[in-house]
Amino acid sequence: EKVVVANTHLFYHPHAAHVKCLKMLIACRQLEIEHIENELSPIIFCGDYNSTPDSGVMQLLLNRFVDSGDEETWKHLCTYEWEEGAGGDLKHVSSIDVEYPPSFPQLISAYEKAPDFTHFIECFAATLDYILASSNFEVVRSASTLSFDDMKEHVAMPNEFMASDHISLVADLSYSIHSNCWLNDVNATLPNFR
Repeated sequence: EKVVVANTHLFYHPHAAHVKCLKMLIACRQLEIEHIENELSPIIFCGDYNSTPDSGVMQLLLNRFVDSGDEETWKHLCTYEWEEGAGGDLKHVSSIDVEYPPSFPQLISAYEKAPDFTHFIECFAATLDYILASSNFEVVRSASTLSFDDMKEHVAMPNEFMASDHISLVADLSYSIHSNCWLNDVNATLPNFR
């Protein structure tokens, strides 16, 4: 049985939530193409999404939809610029509803409750990293992660005990070969993302 495994590292900037959300939409469009080209294979999608559990990116991945009225996702749509003055007049740009088509799978998180953090530096600690899978996987178990109490003696990561500024996430997943959470019709055509 084939499994499509994908990994991504989304843009870091805190004022670019809209960019991250649209990049995730593009990444998932490619996942859908890979899924169909690989005999409707299930997926595992991991990475540093640079997005907190309540972000538009995670709403899109787990709830399949981000509303045009989601203030946090679209807050800097008309003001964010990579270089100051490079954006031009963006006052006419408006937010959009972002939605996956029915053929895109329901994704589940390998961690039922998000860890306290997966990234920890002196001025910022949050969960930014994830393991997601199509819902025909079952989470057998997930590795424990550090708590804020564990970090009391450390100012940040990396440090003398932790080699990275991110915690590694690990999960055991079980897959039922007879389930298919994506499409009922093997000959289905690729839908358009909105």
